[in-house]
Amino acid sequence: MRAREAILRLRPWVVWITGVLLYAGDFLIKRLPNPRSPASVEIWLDRFIPFIPVWGWVYLLLWLVYLFGAAGWYIYEHRSDWIQIRRLWFAALFMQLGAWTIHYFFPTYMPRPPIPEQTSDLHLWLIHRIYSTDPPTHALPSLHVASVTVASWFFTLRGGLARRLLAWSMVAVIALSTLFTKQHGVLDVVAGLAWGYLACWVGYYTGLAWNRLSVRLASLRI
Repeated sequence: MRAREAILRLRPWVVWITGVLLYAGDFLIKRLPNPRSPASVEIWLDRFIPFIPVWGWVYLLLWLVYLFGAAGWYIYEHRSDWIQIRRLWFAALFMQLGAWTIHYFFPTYMPRPPIPEQTSDLHLWLIHRIYSTDPPTHALPSLHVASVTVASWFFTLRGGLARRLLAWSMVAVIALSTLFTKQHGVLDVVAGLAWGYLACWVGYYTGLAWNRLSVRLASLRI
């Protein structure tokens, strides 16, 4: 009985760790050769957006901390409610696998500014590291924006105005970071927001349907 209780307590965090590993798989997927040449997503609005290297820290570090922090907090708040955790998991799974499919069969890219390999500027060094580890063929929809949209949507199912302001401010700031680092264009950001919202609703109602199916199967066993 104690072993079972320990497993049940750990199960939500296994989901969190699995989510981290799933997102880490993004770097492996991006190494696969695309079946067609990528198309540019740059539009006229993107030419008015400046390249600001310091935003690379927001793009990388703030995104990581907020994404997995908000998801972890949601799991902690619902650690005794497996239905809610399952909804987040389904949303993340749909978001990730669906976007990978789009990126693979319909590769897109955002033109990047030239970055010197050797530089004493710490901000440019970070941008160079981001560019070198992230092939520019998976632009639309932006998974950076979609992922924080999903995290914020679930994170704000509880809490008041302050939490909502924090969550959606993070979405806005991280979306801006994708533009100022030239990792994504305006179309990518809009598509990322839409894709994130779609994933939320898919996850929410898939989790609900899964629960109803589980109840029916349990009743049949009785």
